[in-house]
Formats: sequence, structure tokens, C-alpha cells
Amino acid sequence: MLMSSSNEITEKILLDEIIAFCTKERNISFESINPDAKFIDDLGIDSLDILEMVVILEHKYNISINENLAREVLTVQEAIDLIVKSNSN
Repeated sequence: MLMSSSNEITEKILLDEIIAFCTKERNISFESINPDAKFIDDLGIDSLDILEMVVILEHKYNISINENLAREVLTVQEAIDLIVKSNSN
């Protein structure tokens, strides 16, 4: 499992996970994905795709993410911030 030595999920790991999801599951080019990318406007990922990605990350890292907050995520960085915050609780 990709965890840091302090048992925290790092922003770099999460960015890599989001890139993997977008490229493998949604065939989005690697070059399009960066922290400022908007899921819907820039990447063409809808809210159901975002929730699917969140569920995958919840299971992989054994964390719980508030579904209502996940629905408000607009950018890759917002998703990273939400997951990091959820992991620290």
C-alpha cells in the first residue's frame, strides 16, 4: 500500500491515485490532470465519477469521507484536501 512512514496519505500519493483513476478508468490524458484541474469543466468527470473515485479511495485507505462534502468537490486539489482532512480525523 502506498502510505508514508507516518501512516498518512500524502498529497503526492493522492495526486497519483487521482491521475491513475482518470487515466485508467476514464481515458483522460495524463497531461490534462493537475491540482487546479476542474473535474467537470476540464476533465469531463461528472459527480458520479467523483463519488466512485472517493469510494475507491475510502476502501483502499480504510478511511471515511463525508459524501455531502465529496459532492461539493470541484477540483483535483479540493479532492486531495478533503481526503487528507478525512484521513487525519
